[in-house]
Amino acid sequence: MKHMNRSKFNEVIFIPWVGENYEEGGLWHKRILALGDSHYCESNDCKTCGVLGSTPKEMGDCRNFTCDTVRSFLDVNSGFGGWKNTFKRFSGLLAGGHKTTDEEDSKIWEGIAFYNFVQTAILQGPRTAYTEEAYNKSLPLFWSVIDQLNPQLVLVWGARVWDALPPDGWTWIDLEIEGDIAAGKYTNKNTAALFLLICHPSAALSYEKWTPIVKRAIELA
Repeated sequence: MKHMNRSKFNEVIFIPWVGENYEEGGLWHKRILALGDSHYCESNDCKTCGVLGSTPKEMGDCRNFTCDTVRSFLDVNSGFGGWKNTFKRFSGLLAGGHKTTDEEDSKIWEGIAFYNFVQTAILQGPRTAYTEEAYNKSLPLFWSVIDQLNPQLVLVWGARVWDALPPDGWTWIDLEIEGDIAAGKYTNKNTAALFLLICHPSAALSYEKWTPIVKRAIELA
């Protein structure tokens, strides 16, 4: 698999997953970035990815956290983990609202990019919520990823990340679908992308509700 050179993301802590067909737009002919929220480290006392303020150099192999997670999901021999349901539901959403095969998962994820917003991990020990500081320090790094990936559509996994995005610079978009839908074009000197807030796929994501919304957003992106 050929993926984007990691040196392009020398500012971020966790290198984003970039599918080999991302730049061509994958199955949808649109550059789609899935924007998650959290990393969960398996260690109880991690001295790198669980520490806010670690530098990319200090991170070492931990920088591959996001990419390794996606690779593990796509590896049919990696065994089952409950966390994989999150990625499976998202695959089904992009597939048009049905449970996907392993082959479909591969085609979908090789056509998109994936990045977790907060650039520090929650440790497996006592689970504590991310602080406002963690979100604030992660925002400039997110924009550096946006500059490199230049997505046309950003699918935001849940309200916590959505609320961490800047309040200004938006043109709100009416998808012409009933319901309370948050969608907007964000524009600055480097960025012009459609952002859509979706139900976090770790929750009971309804294909009936979200499939037409995502389909419409892809059309408009």
